[in-house]
Amino acid sequence: MTAFEISVLDLIQTLRTPLMDRFMSAFTHLGDAGIFWIVFTLVLIAIPVTRKMGSVLAIALVYDLFICNIILKNLFARPRPFLENPDITLLIKAPSEFSFPSGHAATAFTIFFGILFFKEGKKLLGLEIFVLIMGIVLSYSRLYLYVHFPTDIIGGIFIGLICGIIGNKTVEFITKRLVRKKESATASVEN
Repeated sequence: MTAFEISVLDLIQTLRTPLMDRFMSAFTHLGDAGIFWIVFTLVLIAIPVTRKMGSVLAIALVYDLFICNIILKNLFARPRPFLENPDITLLIKAPSEFSFPSGHAATAFTIFFGILFFKEGKKLLGLEIFVLIMGIVLSYSRLYLYVHFPTDIIGGIFIGLICGIIGNKTVEFITKRLVRKKESATASVEN
């Protein structure tokens, strides 16, 4: 599989241009340490009509951090593709952590699926499309820059799906518990 994936990355390298080199090098940094997505989530939390959605995303990001960066990267310990092909010239500083799964893809798609599966409260028109485009371009930038294998991206998207779902389920569970607790307290006061 690695040989096929290297051939895919090499094919992408044939599409490089100076303008795209600059764009991809700059754009990929939006996903570094999840900072863009953390700020994005905090903005949603700060806006009353999107606070609940922001809470879902915050919880989903915690799951993503734990599953992707703490467990899976260390469990698989997959070397980066540029180590497999030392002839490649990197356009960005070589990442030091392991390759699988892609944290950039996982974080972006955690946000995307968190929003996509959000059922309560107000959704902002076009937010899912914006996040999806960001996730696709960020993921492609990691391939373009030769720092992830295609299966790293696929793994990151799958982690995002899982974290988006469990972020929503966690908030649903907490909300139901709080409602029951409030109803129980109200019933106790009335009796």
